[in-house]
Amino acid sequence: MRSAIHDADARYFDCAFIACVARELIERATLEDPRQWSDIVDGARVAIASTLAPGYDIATRADKDSHVSLFANTTSAFTRLLAQIERGYAGSRPTLLSTDLEYPGCIAAVDDSWGAPVVMAQLAAGLTADPTGADAFLHDALVRAFNVVKPRVVLVSHVIRATGQVLSKRTLRYFREANPCVLVIVDGSQAVGNIVVDAELLELCDFYISSGHKWLGGMATSGFVWQRDASGRWQVADPAQSVAFRGQRQPGGSGNAAAWTSLADSVSDMVEGRPLARLSRIAYTNRRLARLFHVRLQALSPKLQFLTPFPRGMPPSGLVSFAAAKPAGDTLGPAVHDAGFRFSVLEREQIRWRGWLEDRYLLDCASTYPSIERASEYTDTWPRRAFRFCFHYWHSEQDVISLADTIAEHLT
Repeated sequence: MRSAIHDADARYFDCAFIACVARELIERATLEDPRQWSDIVDGARVAIASTLAPGYDIATRADKDSHVSLFANTTSAFTRLLAQIERGYAGSRPTLLSTDLEYPGCIAAVDDSWGAPVVMAQLAAGLTADPTGADAFLHDALVRAFNVVKPRVVLVSHVIRATGQVLSKRTLRYFREANPCVLVIVDGSQAVGNIVVDAELLELCDFYISSGHKWLGGMATSGFVWQRDASGRWQVADPAQSVAFRGQRQPGGSGNAAAWTSLADSVSDMVEGRPLARLSRIAYTNRRLARLFHVRLQALSPKLQFLTPFPRGMPPSGLVSFAAAKPAGDTLGPAVHDAGFRFSVLEREQIRWRGWLEDRYLLDCASTYPSIERASEYTDTWPRRAFRFCFHYWHSEQDVISLADTIAEHLT
């Protein structure tokens, strides 16, 4: 990417850190005249729209100022959006359904800004029990949870951060058919720039939230919300949005001109030429690299168990995770890191419910008969230790082969 530079001493396989913004881009952004702020924001907004269902009019047919909102990051977007939705229900205490597959930061945002009941469907353990049936389990468990809880608001991920699975459109379609009034919020943090965002999926959700860093390679201080019905009652503009004045070293909120300049440049680089064709090619490349990684390592089973499903040998996205058997698995992380590779380790995670504990519930979806119980102060989410790698068109086949061979040498 033109706007990204790589660390000469390391190869990044973590999409949150795969690239950083070139110094000259930041310097240019800090010199922008404050009077040009609206042009910077509009440029970023148009660039975002070109990645959401490219080739369709869905992303630009409404007033752009209300259709795409810019935020400092995805967590602030979730916090603002949820607070606005709950306020819009005027004290009727709507129930929100989410899962233990979401980012702990997203659940923390829910806990901070949602005073009404929250039900967390426990899917992580069942999802990794049998990777070959993971896609069917995910759909069936979400449908079961929806029918049991009957929520007014649902918060789910487009790409599951721990396994790389892609949320099925038929799941969202079921939500819509079962309750046309339900509000569906989709977290696309691991999707935009990784897979093609489908126009039908955008029509099936009410809000789509994503970030400018990770797969897009922009600065890590940029997030956005796409709203399906821009004329609706939910106003989600970031109230902290402000001008980044010349000479201000670290402008706060979404007033960071450097963040939006980098986002506009990064996204424009992703969609140059024919956007749909290019994004489809990038998505296929990501999956092909992930498949190469799987092929190089699958012979190591049972020392290594892939948590990402590979139906017909091809993963659903460029994100791959696996668990490694002890004792070699305990030293695998440091060994791969010392070899110059950067990646994510998914440990057992806990959510600390900070408030309204009497309205926080857990739903067991691993059994045929789901049960709801009141949450304890701490709730476990991801149940096991896993290594996660994110493959992107910035990588070469040799990058992937070198990574896989380093892992294989340590485990054999």
